[in-house]
Amino acid sequence: MIDFTALYTRALARIREDYGLDIRLTQSRPGKVFPQVDLLGCCIRFNPKFRSFVTLYTLMLHHPERGCEAISLYTLYHLFLDVDAYEEAARMLDLLEQEVIRMERSLTAEDARLLAYTVDTRQLFVLLHEASHLILKHSAQDKALYDENARRRVENMRVEAADWVERMEGYMQSYVPDGLPEGMKGEYAAAQRTFVRENAARLLDMDRLLTADDGWLDELSCDQLAWSYSLVTLAGQSLMDLDLLQANTDILLSLYIMDYDQALTASFDGSASDKLLTLPLKAGVRHGSLRESIYLYYKKMAPVDLSSEFMSLHLSQDEAGKHLLMNTLLDHAQDIYVWQHLPEQTFSPKTIKELEVRFARIESRILSFLAR
Repeated sequence: MIDFTALYTRALARIREDYGLDIRLTQSRPGKVFPQVDLLGCCIRFNPKFRSFVTLYTLMLHHPERGCEAISLYTLYHLFLDVDAYEEAARMLDLLEQEVIRMERSLTAEDARLLAYTVDTRQLFVLLHEASHLILKHSAQDKALYDENARRRVENMRVEAADWVERMEGYMQSYVPDGLPEGMKGEYAAAQRTFVRENAARLLDMDRLLTADDGWLDELSCDQLAWSYSLVTLAGQSLMDLDLLQANTDILLSLYIMDYDQALTASFDGSASDKLLTLPLKAGVRHGSLRESIYLYYKKMAPVDLSSEFMSLHLSQDEAGKHLLMNTLLDHAQDIYVWQHLPEQTFSPKTIKELEVRFARIESRILSFLAR
């Protein structure tokens, strides 16, 4: 088993040696689970809860038949907590506890062994992604190089709209949520086809991505840099080729952690319709960009060419994850509505502390999945 703390400490020491940057971890507020970079303070705001979220996320990808309800409830608890909606947050905790108990009954020792390895790898990559924002802010020369490489990879993904629409119609059919009544499934599928046909040009508008001044290209550059540092750090563990193959797959699928957070947040804050034409393209290109880098690593630089094995391993989990995360938005449509229409809430440190004590008990059960 790899030691996350030792790995991350080693990675930060290498960054300090390469760039002279002393990157610190500081505590984020209770309702914020995902790491966030502070460019001015040269630090990453980090919540230790992130480890338990990644644990649930990884279980979802390893066992899609178990669903992703725990991830949804975990996210909902923190979203309601962040806006001081304590009654709703407590309701999410009740449901989350029931779901975690259900998961406990089906987990095996072999699940736990692979789970711990994957959780450490993913947590390392996500934190190094945030650290990469600080590196590229510090080094204009490296930023120019990584941005140019990212731009080239995006250019290589251009496709003709007509060909894409034909392929997508059958593909989108598989994303009709299972929970819809039969009569609504046809309407939903037809609406998807119409949306794709009418918006194909915008959905594939690479120029819009490349010229947008929203920092999106930086995300691709930081993915690349974080992967490089992760690979060097993990290679220092003298891992077997197949272990490193699993690590590369885990790193690529870590992008879903960030995509999931963006998609759910957009659905909750009411901006989903505005972002519907950008989020899918951005996510697809972002995944494709890192996938190309890892694939070429196996083709050109790795001691053993495991490119085919990498693609097969990644694609099997990729599809399962996308289906599950889309269905969760339908399952929790009512919760989204409640969040969007909350009246102004009253901040209560005492209530937050009580809820967080309850959450800590549930979280300890989640983390125990890693030590069976």
